[in-house]
Amino acid sequence: MANIKSQIKRNLQNEAARDRNKAVRSALKTAVRRFHEAVEVIVKLFTETESDFDGRHYRLTGARCEPKPVQRPHPPIVI
Repeated sequence: MANIKSQIKRNLQNEAARDRNKAVRSALKTAVRRFHEAVEVIVKLFTETESDFDGRHYRLTGARCEPKPVQRPHPPIVI
């Protein structure tokens, strides 16, 4: 009986760990998508006089970034 209880407990712990891992992976994927979209927004702001952007995470209408960077088309984006 004790063996069955410990096996059930281990199974529940493993299932909880899988759920946590799935949640972390999902959050990480969302963060990466948001980051890529943010880079797109930054490049638009650096290269356009007035920027419009309608993405999944960011929305801009008539956004401006002044003064513009001196480097053309924009400074290197190093990650």
